[in-house]
Amino acid sequence: MKFLPPAPRSHIADDTLWRPSSYKSELRPKDLLWLDRGECLDPKMISLVKKLASDLPDDTYFAYPTPGPLYRKLSKYLGISPDHILLTRGSDGAIKTVYEAYIEPGDTVLVSRPTYQMYSIYAQIFGARMAFVDYEVRKGRPYVAGSDIIANIRSEKPKLVGLPFPDNPVGFALPTEELKAVIEAAGDCGALILIDEAYHPFHDASAIEWVKDYGHLVIARTFSKAWGMAGIRLGYTVAQPSIIEMLNKVRTMIEADGVAMALAERMLDHEGTMLASVARLRAAQGWFVDQMLQLGFYAFDTPCNFVHVDFGAKRSAVEKALKNVVRFRVFPDALLKPYMRFTTTTKSRFQPVVDIARNIAESG
Repeated sequence: MKFLPPAPRSHIADDTLWRPSSYKSELRPKDLLWLDRGECLDPKMISLVKKLASDLPDDTYFAYPTPGPLYRKLSKYLGISPDHILLTRGSDGAIKTVYEAYIEPGDTVLVSRPTYQMYSIYAQIFGARMAFVDYEVRKGRPYVAGSDIIANIRSEKPKLVGLPFPDNPVGFALPTEELKAVIEAAGDCGALILIDEAYHPFHDASAIEWVKDYGHLVIARTFSKAWGMAGIRLGYTVAQPSIIEMLNKVRTMIEADGVAMALAERMLDHEGTMLASVARLRAAQGWFVDQMLQLGFYAFDTPCNFVHVDFGAKRSAVEKALKNVVRFRVFPDALLKPYMRFTTTTKSRFQPVVDIARNIAESG
């Protein structure tokens, strides 16, 4: 090799910062039920997305995108002026944009633990120090008190507080009055607070109305979950125009691709269908939890689109039996290690999981 590149930024060169190589990724087998990644698994919603995507105009593909129409439509949908909005590549893109605009080396970022893994990865990329508020198990499920988050805000004095509402992967949401108190505490110490509402409206509470009252509040949302469009990688931030102005400075040339924006613009005309899908999936989620409990397996519902199930001594048998039927998720964190996580789907699609669990439970 004739030349070597110059050294990367020190935070990037750090060996503790590691990302898997995407070129090694493999498509999931289509003959399995995909309950592992939190996608929309309602056939009616999937059919709507496919229908609306099937006849997008030619210029959606060959012309450079024009984001304005989606901004204006999203503004009407949210009931807030367009200068409060920035389109991003999923809610993950919103999180990274906040880091790019506000986080400098040495700043402190406070998050819950466990939480969405990209908070810590972006902290490493931008040289921030991480501080954590750890979940505990209370009444058989993950829990953190708003007062504990507030105490850590006051002691750590972070530049950014990241708080998914509800939290992924644990599936916990603070009561709204506690969330508001956390937002107030962040403001008192001069921190920006990022509330990730990726699971709205599976969890129908929202802090988006509070953006009008708080100059340090950023809301992130996505079209990946309830709207059934994880593949288009589209989301948005909502904040005061002064924050959006800063975030806009670090965006890419065009915030998202034209296909994503055109499809989202069409989908916003179908809010009723989306809400019916959420209601259908929430009902199936409750049914699935009840089925697990009746079989003697501990399961708990979440305000997200997934369920945690502890199969106890039967876990290895369940995992083996499900291997050629369904994809599920497991986590290495001590808090979640006992559980297998299943993305919410319809009752009919949940049925094979229930049948396998029943066979194993009744086998003695």
